Amino acid sequence: MWQRRNQQNRLLTPFSSRKPIAFAVLLERLERRVFMDSSSFAQVTPTGTLLVNGTAAANVIAVSRSRTQVTVSMDGASVQFNRNSVKRLYVDGWAGDDLLTNNADLRSTILGNDGNDALRGGPLEDSLQGGNGNDTLDGSEGSDALLGGDGTDTAEYGSRNGPFEFKFGWFYRAREMMLPGVLHALRDHEHDVSDDFIEVIGGTEFDDLFTSDWNSNETVTFLARGGNDRFDKTLDIQRIVADGGRGDDQFGSHYGGGQRSPTLIGGAGNDIFDLNYEPGLISGGPGIDSVQPIYSAVVTVVDMNRYSSVENASGNLQTVIGTDGPNLILQTAERFQPGVPRLIGNGGNDIIVGGPGAEAIDGGSGDDLLQGGGGPDTLRGGDGDDIVAGNSGNDKLYGGLGKDTLVGGAGKDRMYGDAGDDLLIARDRKRDTLYGGDGRDQATVDDRPDVKDLWGEIESLLA
Repeated sequence: MWQRRNQQNRLLTPFSSRKPIAFAVLLERLERRVFMDSSSFAQVTPTGTLLVNGTAAANVIAVSRSRTQVTVSMDGASVQFNRNSVKRLYVDGWAGDDLLTNNADLRSTILGNDGNDALRGGPLEDSLQGGNGNDTLDGSEGSDALLGGDGTDTAEYGSRNGPFEFKFGWFYRAREMMLPGVLHALRDHEHDVSDDFIEVIGGTEFDDLFTSDWNSNETVTFLARGGNDRFDKTLDIQRIVADGGRGDDQFGSHYGGGQRSPTLIGGAGNDIFDLNYEPGLISGGPGIDSVQPIYSAVVTVVDMNRYSSVENASGNLQTVIGTDGPNLILQTAERFQPGVPRLIGNGGNDIIVGGPGAEAIDGGSGDDLLQGGGGPDTLRGGDGDDIVAGNSGNDKLYGGLGKDTLVGGAGKDRMYGDAGDDLLIARDRKRDTLYGGDGRDQATVDDRPDVKDLWGEIESLLA
C-alpha cells in the first residue's frame, strides 16, 4: 500500500513522521472483489487494511470505531471487525452519487469514482479522490490530501474546529507535508493531469491562510467564511475568486502575475486589499475597508460600505462603487497612470471626496455630499438634494434631479443645475460658466462682470 518515492517523483499525500520522508498513496483501483455473503461488502486484509466496496447504485457508507470493534455500515446493513485487526481504511464508492464517511480514527484513502460524490475524512490523515463527477471533499481534521478528478469539485472545510492553511499546488518537498493541520489540494503536474483540481475551497470559521506555490491555468474559488483570513501574495492562478467572508481579511499583493484578473470579495469586516498586479474586481462589503499600494493595477472596486479609502496608489484605479446604503469614500492616492478613476456612491446619502488627480464622481440616488480633489474633476449629484463642490481644478459640476447646491472651487468651473430649484455659487474670482437648467434657479457670483457667464434659466442673481 505504501511506497517510498525517489527524489524526482512527486509527493502525493502527507503522513506524519519524525523525519521528512516522502511517501505516496498508490491511487490505482484495487481489484474488485465479489463476496458470496451479500452483507460482506467489507473485509480486512492480512496487513490490516479495511477494504470497503460500494456498488453501481448510490451508496451511503460510514465507518466508525469503538473501544472494541470497527463498524462498517452501507445502506442500512452493517458488519463489525475486531478493532485491533484494522490499521487503515480504503473505501471505493465505485459508481453512483455516494456519501462516504470516515468517522473512525483511522488513516484513510477514500475514492468516489463515478458520480457526484460526497467524501468526508476522519481526524487523522486522509487521501480523498473524487473521480468523475462534481464531488465534495471534506478532510475534516488532520493533514489531508485531496484530488478532485473530472468535474467541478469542492473542498469543504467548514466542519473543522480550528484554523488551517490551504496550500494549492503540486508537491515536491517532503518537509511541507509534515506541517500539522495543513490541507493540500493535489495535482500530478509531472503527468499533466489537468482535471485533477479542486475548483472550490471552503474555509473555516477561524483564521485561515490560503496560498499557492505554482502557476495554473485553472479557475479556483476560495470561500473563507468567518475569521480574520489571509490570502497569501503568491496565489498565481489563471483566475481567482477569493471571498473573505466575515472578519478582518487581508488580500496579498501578488495575484495573477500581472496577466490575470482575480475577483476579490472582502465581505463583512475591516478588510485590506494590498495589491501589486491586476485584479479585475474588488468588493469591500460592510466595514472599514482600504485598498493599499496599487503599483500597476487597473482596478474596479465595488461595495465599499460605511468607509473606504484608496491609499498610496500609483496605478490606474478605475472604479469605486458604494452600496445602496450611506457610503463614505475618500480617495487619497497621490499618483495615477493615465485614466480617470470613477467614484460612485450608488444609493443612500453618500459622502465622496476626490483625491489629487482627475476623477469622475457620481453620488447616485440620495442626498449626497460630493467634493472634488486637486485635478479637473467631473461631479454628478444624481437624484436627491445634493451638495456638489469643486476644488482647485477646472471642474464640471452637475446637480441632477432635486434641489441642489453647486459650489465652484478655485478653478475655471462649469456648473449645471439640471432639473430642480438649484443654487449655484461661483465666488472664486475665476471665469466660471453657470447653466441653470429646469426649475427656479438662483446664483451668487463675484461682483466683477468679467469673471462670470450666466446661461439658461437662472431666475435670480444673489449678491
